[in-house]
Amino acid sequence: MAIQDKTRNPIPKRLNEAMARVGVSQKSLGIQCGIDPSVASSRINHYCTGRHVPDFTLLLKIAAI
Repeated sequence: MAIQDKTRNPIPKRLNEAMARVGVSQKSLGIQCGIDPSVASSRINHYCTGRHVPDFTLLLKIAAI
């Protein structure tokens, strides 16, 4: 799988902006999305930094929060 160009992926920027606007932490967001609490912060951090891209199902859960 090719490494994604972080400048073309709008998810990290928009996710960070939305989290700041709502005032939710990475861990809290992850837990509310159904991610195991022991890895919730780490997984959301990977999405916020652009290291990984969440699947569509998780994006829907994030959008609902």
